[in-house]
Amino acid sequence: MIFDKTCRGNSAPIGLSHSWIAGGLLFATLNRLDAYKGVSSWQEALEWLGEINTNTCDMIDEIQFWGHGTWGTMLIDGEVFDIDTLDSEHAFANLINTVRDRLHAGSQIWIRTCQTLGALSGQRFAEAMTDRFGCTVAGHTYIIGPIQSGLQIIHPGESANWDPRQGIREGTPRAPIKARWSKLTSPRTVSFLNINIPKRFYRELPK
Repeated sequence: MIFDKTCRGNSAPIGLSHSWIAGGLLFATLNRLDAYKGVSSWQEALEWLGEINTNTCDMIDEIQFWGHGTWGTMLIDGEVFDIDTLDSEHAFANLINTVRDRLHAGSQIWIRTCQTLGALSGQRFAEAMTDRFGCTVAGHTYIIGPIQSGLQIIHPGESANWDPRQGIREGTPRAPIKARWSKLTSPRTVSFLNINIPKRFYRELPK
């Protein structure tokens, strides 16, 4: 698991990074995470994922990112990771290739950020992620916190087929303005305590 370590609060003594640190420590203590690291840039994140040794083998079964996001983006200290970052000519291409080579068809990337897979831009990003990394990608269409709604999953070879309006409070799927907050009554909701995605959320792999 990687998380943005730069969100430490300005006026408040505690920021979200402290919550992510506590979560990583909790799940590592319970042997639910092999390793976790706070990072301040995407280069640092990708380099660590390309080099970290797991307890089992050189392959990685799952990557989770805890941080901030918007429609079609993930953020570390305001640095954007989006569909353009996945381009084979991007400066991070070799680093992404190294991480990709450590994943297999059954691996998964779970993006635990606000609304990254929401709207049309989020759907395009999800499709590009699973194509680039060759594995399952999961993420959310709502603003998330302790409650995390709109959990969508896309497998290799699939198109994003969830409603692009999901999680949008104002605007349209082409031009979203504001996202909805997660609620227990919202669709496809999990808790921050779910370190694994419940099996009921998965669809059949495409034939």
